[in-house]
Formats: sequence, structure tokens, C-alpha cells
Amino acid sequence: MRTPLRWLLHLYPRAWRQRYGEEFETLLRDTESSWQQIPDILTEALKMRIAATNWKILISFALGGLALAVAGSFGIPERYVSTAVGEITLPAGTSPDAAMAEIIRLEGKVLSRTSLSNIISSPESRELYKEERATQPLEDVIRNMKTRDLKIAVKAKPHGNTQVFSVQFAARNRFTAQVIVQKILSRIADESEAVRSPMAFAVLDLPSLPVKSVSPNRTVIAILGLLAGLVVGGLFAWRRSRSAAGSQAN
Repeated sequence: MRTPLRWLLHLYPRAWRQRYGEEFETLLRDTESSWQQIPDILTEALKMRIAATNWKILISFALGGLALAVAGSFGIPERYVSTAVGEITLPAGTSPDAAMAEIIRLEGKVLSRTSLSNIISSPESRELYKEERATQPLEDVIRNMKTRDLKIAVKAKPHGNTQVFSVQFAARNRFTAQVIVQKILSRIADESEAVRSPMAFAVLDLPSLPVKSVSPNRTVIAILGLLAGLVVGGLFAWRRSRSAAGSQAN
């Protein structure tokens, strides 16, 4: 029998190989085994593996993994995202590149250390980063705010001298998320009024009040816990069957 087919025999349960392995090898050799037989060998091996599986162990580990994952998910803080859409319009004849440059300039002003520090320390934001501010320097808190929670992004291609953009902020409290987005819009409005060149800023969509949290996704966590339990249970059952086979051989 060809070596690859001999290797495929190891897919069968050990007890079956010990009892019928030599006979099966002889049968394959006598019938001039070929690669066309591989699907049949794999199918039969899978059927025997399933039949030999201790389903009680698998179910127990799967339910255990599911329960641990669901319980652990409630220890993950929920995060809500508020979103608003704004628009800036420059004088007629302004190129799209100039509109984009203005977005970048406004973003730099709004996301400056001074601007974000004022937002964090405002009375309406007293609960924002409360734990982080107690243990981390303000610079680290602001950096996390900019890189993790706050996002200002172009929403669509520029139309003439007009540029549309979105503002998003994620927070543990949905009302706080909405307040921060409103404050960012106010900062953009203040900066747009401060420039010398004529420029109009408008809010197209007001900051949303999120109803559902974006994380944690408990459905995904539960599925992962279930799968992890099945994997661990399968390994445990396999080790147990090998130990039992070894004891019988001795």
C-alpha cells in the first residue's frame, strides 16, 4: 500500500486500527489502491471518529465555554458611538483641495491639546475618563481620546467648494458620547468663524443619541466561547480515549 494511504489510516480511531488495521492494509494492497479511494477513506474515518466521540464531554465543555464567555462579556465596559455630519463651504471658485486643506486645519485646531483638555475638564464631561484621569497623565488621556475614541473623517468626495465630514465619538455613557460630539461641532463652528476668509459651516445631521452599544458584541463572544469549549472538550476526550486505549494495551 502506498505511503500516503498508510498515513490516512491514522485518521481512524486507535482501537479500530489495532483491531482491523493490518486487514485493511492488506485489502487496499490487494485491490490496487489509488488516489480515488481517498474520499471514501476520509468519509469512513470521520464517521468512526464521530461514533467514538464522547458527546457528554463535548456538550459539557461547550456549555462551560459558553457560560464563561457570556459571564465574562458583562465585565467588558459597554461603548456607545454618537455621530454627526457637518459641512464647510468656502467662497465660490475655491478648489476642492482648498476645502480639504481647511478640514485638515480645523481638525488640527479642534484636536489640539488645549481644545481637548477644555472639553475633558468641562462640567458636562466630568464623568469622561474619570478612572483614567485618576491614574494617568492628562497627555496620555488626550492621546487615547484622539486615537481611540474620537474620529473626524471625510464623508464624501468634495462637491465644488463644499466638503462634507462626519464626527464620531465613543464613550461608556451614551449621553456623554452625544455631548462630546456636540462640543466638537461647537469648536469647529468657533474656529470657522475666527478665520479671516469667508467660510460657512453647517450641521447637516445633529449628534445622535445611540440606543445600542457597539461593544461588546455578546453574540460573537458567546459563539467564540462555545467553539472554544468544543475544541477543549474534543482535546480532552481525545486524550482520555488514548489513555484508555493505552491502559487496555497494557
